[in-house]
Amino acid sequence: MLNKKKTSLPFSEKNIFNAILASLEYGLTIQDRDYNILFQNDFMRMHFGSSSGKCYKIYEFRDTPCKGCPVEKAFSDEKSHDSERIVREPTGELRIWANTAIPIRNDEGEVVACLEIVRDIGPQKQFEKRLAESERRLNALMDNLPGVAYRCKSDQNLSTEYLSNGCDDLFGYKSTNLLEKSDFSLIDLIHPEDRKQVRDAIHAALAEKRPYKLAYRIHTAQKEEKWVWEKGRSIIDISGKVIALEGFITDITEQKLAEVTLKENENFLSSIIENIPNMIFVKDAKELKLIRVNKAGEDLLGFDRKDLIGKSDCDLFPREQADFFTQNDRIVLSSGRLLDISEEPIETRTGCRIIHTKKIPILSESGEPRLLLGIAEDITLRKQEEREREKLQVQLAQAQKMESVGRLAGGIAHDFNNMLSVILGHTELALTDIDPGDPFSERLIQIKKAAEHSSELTNQLLAFARKQTVIPKVLDLNETVEGMLKMLRRLIGEDINLIWSPGTGIHPIKIDPSQFNQILANLCVNARDAIVDVGKVIIETGQMSFDKIDAINNLGCTPGDYAMLSVTDSGCGMTQETIENVFEPFYTTKEHGKGTGLGLAMVYGIVTQNRGWITVYSEPDKGSTFKIYLPSHKMEQKTAPKKPREEDIPLGCETILLVEDEPAILEISRLILEKLGYNVLSARLPGEALELAGMYEGDIQMLMTDVVMPEMNGKDLAEKLVAGRPGLKCLFASGYTGDIIAHHGMLGDDVHFISKPFTLQNLAAKVREVLD
Repeated sequence: MLNKKKTSLPFSEKNIFNAILASLEYGLTIQDRDYNILFQNDFMRMHFGSSSGKCYKIYEFRDTPCKGCPVEKAFSDEKSHDSERIVREPTGELRIWANTAIPIRNDEGEVVACLEIVRDIGPQKQFEKRLAESERRLNALMDNLPGVAYRCKSDQNLSTEYLSNGCDDLFGYKSTNLLEKSDFSLIDLIHPEDRKQVRDAIHAALAEKRPYKLAYRIHTAQKEEKWVWEKGRSIIDISGKVIALEGFITDITEQKLAEVTLKENENFLSSIIENIPNMIFVKDAKELKLIRVNKAGEDLLGFDRKDLIGKSDCDLFPREQADFFTQNDRIVLSSGRLLDISEEPIETRTGCRIIHTKKIPILSESGEPRLLLGIAEDITLRKQEEREREKLQVQLAQAQKMESVGRLAGGIAHDFNNMLSVILGHTELALTDIDPGDPFSERLIQIKKAAEHSSELTNQLLAFARKQTVIPKVLDLNETVEGMLKMLRRLIGEDINLIWSPGTGIHPIKIDPSQFNQILANLCVNARDAIVDVGKVIIETGQMSFDKIDAINNLGCTPGDYAMLSVTDSGCGMTQETIENVFEPFYTTKEHGKGTGLGLAMVYGIVTQNRGWITVYSEPDKGSTFKIYLPSHKMEQKTAPKKPREEDIPLGCETILLVEDEPAILEISRLILEKLGYNVLSARLPGEALELAGMYEGDIQMLMTDVVMPEMNGKDLAEKLVAGRPGLKCLFASGYTGDIIAHHGMLGDDVHFISKPFTLQNLAAKVREVLD
């Protein structure tokens, strides 16, 4: 049977690199020592316009660099340098940019260029400015409040870390003088008769992580005795550990709980609540309707305050979410304790957010719940970063693992395929020279089968390592699966019921057809092996869309539209340990001799090579489901070429110049071509081939050459020969992996290529294809 033409990926590694650079959210330029722009990515063009060859005018470069430029410094002392600049963009907008210049050295260690990275740090600077202003206002507020604001450590001595300026009026001491003392504690200023009671009460509150209120006597610097009222609370970190306590002390000598003092404290708390960056809300304990929300709450939920007050969760959120919030509110109110919900999703007008919520009951004097206080911190960005970091770590580990196998596969592929070419070639020649009834004929057939099986094993390794030479085509998923059903039913056997359930509205996909066949065949074989006696295998398809939140929650997923292929079996299922290792190369649960452990590893390699991802759902004795997600291809689907029909081995009589640096391959290739009727001129090295072609007076119709050879590669050899013999046809051959061939520029659409090992039929068909 004639083989289909093998071509390569329609893009180069440079295109892949450019696509990665185009996706970066910061600018990159490369400048030589004359400050010529050698490279700039799309980010730089978008924000600063295209460079005319010299450095950007935005940096005030002319024929010489501006003073203090990090690029100039990097060239000067050959070290990396940073700078910040306020820059006016072409749009007129002012931005603050951080520039980092990194020297680039050649192989001799000389600095020949400089990489400049440009980042917009304006938002960061604005945030730092607002934060500093907020802290200044808070400190000013604290210092001007009547009484003393303080912060203490949660240690046994309650060592004081902060005292506001009100300390002078209340205690008669300067706060700075008190804080200069080592291990100073406000407990030292309490009346001796009240000291133990206060200390015990505060420690009890810390242990229970609850706020506390105390009234007690103090001694001032003037030996006066005053009554003070103190209110404090525990400061709890994200792990729930008490790390400090903060509080406020005020003079209630004239009236301990005077209405004026109560109002001042209320204003103090209101100011803090309103300026805290976290959402703070208060509900009534009976109907759980909002009676107070701060500015941060408005921003988080996307509502004006007037639209929130008086509303319950059922008025603001979907039913299921509202019920969840209400249930937690009831738990807090009934238990009388703080409820810490470390992570929960919430649907708001600004989109789906993830919040860390603390809910605390506010009790009446009788101990009954009167209000419910909630503090919600928006942790969406932090969780996204954590999950993205975890996702990248898992991907990195998998990529490193695949790279190791890839290096192994690439290293052995060339020599192994060369040896297989010799074995297959001599075997096929021997088969053509002996009678089919000869006793040695069957032995030769078995040798041929073993060599072909070894070639398949090499291809499996290359597929796992994503180093196959592939020809992606636009495919209709349902049509492609339907075209394989007859073969799949024979593959899994009559005892297993194959059920086909195609979905609708499925976008085309772009993948090498042979790779897709490998995916589906391996999944079905895996399903078959999991079923004992009778059972069923279900193949389903569907169309899916994933957003940014989905991408965070699913390893390997990026936002977009995907065509889904699902294979479900009613077999023995898998344990969690098996699921975690199911895509590992050479991992198998099958008996010795019944599997290489490369089937699912190859599926994983092919899927990730085509920018897809895969999931596994399984439980022991409950079967397994593998779901493959491949990116939708938006272009119009192309009609697949018809398969060539079987024909006799084509012969010829033309003259072929054969160039191969491996003697055994050269010999068997010459024998096969001569067997096919061709006149063969053979050479081991490119120089020998050039000399032979120059001396040969007749016509040479075709050059068949190895790609990677000493002296020069096959492409360069072909160019030299074609220059002297216009019209010379060329056929390239190699046992190297796809990425190595691509590096030598041999996989263009207009190049004829045959992979080693090749059979007599393969070579005969390919030669006629090139010549005809």
